[in-house]
Amino acid sequence: MSAQIRPPRPMRIAAEGLCSALGYTLPRTVAAIRARLNLFRETRFVGLGGKPVVGAPVHGFDIWGGQRQAALLRMAFDEAWERAKLEEGESLSPQSTALLLMLPSASQPATPLRELHEAFQTVTTDHRLHPGSRAMHAGRGGLADGVLLASHLLEDGIDGTEAIRHVVLLASDSLLTAPTIDRLLAQRRLAEDRHTDALIPGEAAAAVVLTRLATRAGMTEVWITGAASGQDDWRIDGDEPLRAQALTAALREAARQSGVAVADAEFHASGMNGEHWMAREIELAMSRAMERKRVEFPHHRIAQFIGDAGTAGAVATLGWIAHEMRALGTIGHAGTAGLGRTGLLHFAEDDGRRSALMLRTREPAQDTA
Repeated sequence: MSAQIRPPRPMRIAAEGLCSALGYTLPRTVAAIRARLNLFRETRFVGLGGKPVVGAPVHGFDIWGGQRQAALLRMAFDEAWERAKLEEGESLSPQSTALLLMLPSASQPATPLRELHEAFQTVTTDHRLHPGSRAMHAGRGGLADGVLLASHLLEDGIDGTEAIRHVVLLASDSLLTAPTIDRLLAQRRLAEDRHTDALIPGEAAAAVVLTRLATRAGMTEVWITGAASGQDDWRIDGDEPLRAQALTAALREAARQSGVAVADAEFHASGMNGEHWMAREIELAMSRAMERKRVEFPHHRIAQFIGDAGTAGAVATLGWIAHEMRALGTIGHAGTAGLGRTGLLHFAEDDGRRSALMLRTREPAQDTA
């Protein structure tokens, strides 16, 4: 089930950017999450019962169509880039930074590929980023595939070009489009009266900057120490029973790469969006992957605050959790309760793709890059 060929070397999460229903920046979104807030509200879409569909749109953003996702993408990149310049100093160079655009899975309807690719080209050209920059279809279940590709770029670079020292993972996604809403309604996956096995559609853009370079002395670092992906045969509308085999294997492999047990993680975070099948898969995978029973295992879900934002929700989770783990290491506590210094992230996509990442905080002296 495991798809990776060469395990990644550890990568530091250097900076983040996030634009969501809770705010146009990561600090605003994190502050709202710490207060346990969401801004779910009725949208212009109408459900099967004739009532408005509840969603999590970015508020006060009067750009529509494909240009909306493109504009959100640029906002998330700009925030992460400015933060990276502040934190990384002279080690950050546009010419040695590659942009990796994480697109929704190919099966997702109404993805504005033209507008997203145009925004991608604009960002890479305006910032004069590395020619190894590229786009890939990922979906939220393909987050580890993007991390593994980033690891390859940092390790091997591109023949005949400058070495790559930083990679920006970037995603902009929305479930608040008419074709997507129509499909979700037909599949009975949206929350309506007396139907709670459902998701809240949202939209967001997120960016995370990865590197192998150590940070300045005295700074707490958050590292990705394991990344694994796999492909599951189970489908929402299929006949195969849910066995969670791919997610189980990915969890074990991410932990193995990190040199720790799955049960050593102090918490986990996922793309679980309120649908029963995701909860059941996570329950099965954890029960099989864990080497010993845990009395408590805190579970964090960004979808309960910003809705299901697809691929962007996965990148947003990585950025949010890294931000809070860094705060925990720096000031001794995180604004989001139930975190720790070692955490598992895992994601599932409708197309069967599964991902798992292991994150750990480290002091600079522990750098293994």
